[in-house]
Amino acid sequence: MKKILLPILALLYTHFSLAQNTLSVIVTDANTQETLIGASISLKGATIGASTDENGFALISGIPDGLQSIVISYIGYEK
Repeated sequence: MKKILLPILALLYTHFSLAQNTLSVIVTDANTQETLIGASISLKGATIGASTDENGFALISGIPDGLQSIVISYIGYEK
């Protein structure tokens, strides 16, 4: 059986506060718009991250200054 990966996650809402170095996101499926519970969000190359709650929401604080990349992973989806 061939496994089909669903489209990459869509970030419906993101907010980055430069004063607090905080990122808040809501992670949803790009096709169905359903929130994804337990998705993993992390900063690329760092040990900072969070998992989404029952509403697809996650908050990451203490983000280092400068340009950062985030990685979102969820079983059955591409990063």
